[in-house]
Amino acid sequence: MRRIQAGHAWGSGVPLGYPYISEPLGGHWKVDEIDAALVQRIFTLCPSGLSTGKIATQLTAEHLPTPSSDI
Repeated sequence: MRRIQAGHAWGSGVPLGYPYISEPLGGHWKVDEIDAALVQRIFTLCPSGLSTGKIATQLTAEHLPTPSSDI
């Protein structure tokens, strides 16, 4: 709990579009401008009721590179 209160990252996964910038006395999350368009597109598709699989298919059709793609 003290690490979190000091500003250190917690958990094992890095949220898409938010790399953690480690600093000696804590750190912070930073918006990755390259991933920002992808994150915004995902958020526009979510309310339409598409499943995560269908969203991935749509992103592939739009040729938007994702962290696990080879594009």
